[in-house]
Amino acid sequence: MDPALTSDKDKHAPAWKQLLRLVTLITLFNLTCVCVFSTQLLGVPLYFYDKQWYYAYISRTKQSFGLICVFITQYFAPTKMVVTGDTDMAGQLRKTEDGRLSSVFPQRAVVIANHQIYSDWLYIWWLAYTSRLHGAIYIILKDSLKWIPIAGWAMQFYGFIFMSRKWSHDKPKMLHRLQKLKNPDDPMWLLIFPEGTNYSPNTTQKSAEFAEKTGQSDLKHLLLPRTTGLHFCLATLDPSIDYIYDLTIGYSGIQPSVNPFAGIEYTLKSVYGEGKAPKGVHIHVRRIKVKDVPLNDDPKFEVWLRRVWEEKDELLEYFYTNGHFPTENGEPKVETEVKLGSVLEMFNIFNVLLAAAAFHFRRSFIQAEKHARDWAQGC
Repeated sequence: MDPALTSDKDKHAPAWKQLLRLVTLITLFNLTCVCVFSTQLLGVPLYFYDKQWYYAYISRTKQSFGLICVFITQYFAPTKMVVTGDTDMAGQLRKTEDGRLSSVFPQRAVVIANHQIYSDWLYIWWLAYTSRLHGAIYIILKDSLKWIPIAGWAMQFYGFIFMSRKWSHDKPKMLHRLQKLKNPDDPMWLLIFPEGTNYSPNTTQKSAEFAEKTGQSDLKHLLLPRTTGLHFCLATLDPSIDYIYDLTIGYSGIQPSVNPFAGIEYTLKSVYGEGKAPKGVHIHVRRIKVKDVPLNDDPKFEVWLRRVWEEKDELLEYFYTNGHFPTENGEPKVETEVKLGSVLEMFNIFNVLLAAAAFHFRRSFIQAEKHARDWAQGC
């Protein structure tokens, strides 16, 4: 493992060391986010000149934020990653000579996952990075997140889809965004959490109440999925995508009989601020053909998604019993870490700003030189 800014000793370090570590993390994260956001602002004129150039430029800034996510996880919250897949994933997941994960996902896909902790999406962004798709990710998020200073504003530039959970209000906005994502030649990883929120004591109670109200059996390790948003996305994007990638995420150290809620154990503050990352993050990947999904029949789609979530629940039951997801002969399994191919990749974040600064310096130098010549001639 690369030398990290955290270790088991750091997790029990004196308060002043924890504070120093937290201040370092916040300063680094905010500084790099400001750089990315400033780069986005510099690119705004491109929108009025050539929209394709503008979207390609914004994709580069999205890559930069993906690099930030991987970097802070690598150095502030290192953890073992175990990525497995079904037989359809054979050949798409492999381990490089230096121990990193290299994946081969298609340029366009809808990605669905269970939602346990707030950093789920960071690990998924890393997974996209392993396939060089970290600039093509789009996430459906709560509307309130877009107002987070700097990071939220940047996510609006990224074209993320923000939902207020009022379908009459959300549907036109979602349709507008999806129409922009429908070009089959544009890379796109659309990430959706069908549960709508993370797994917690409050949400599990609401899920159980809904199951009882609708006559369904409740799930043991998951919330009942919501069908409307996912169905609308798939129907709108069809036929520009061929596959859905279903991710089932499990966290080592969680004992359902004691505390089934990973979100309580692994908060953003504890994982990144205190270095108390999960001992292991397990991601099981299944590939589903869109043509096999009943998009033209709402009741059948509900049955299909319910079956997918029941299968995920069974996978998690196996995981909590055995400490890993099941793999059979021919099914891929890669144990690795969240890490960059090279720390030098982080310099990509500053490329545009450095170029702008160099241009400004050169322009100022030329103007100063001209003023000096004019002054000399005047003398």
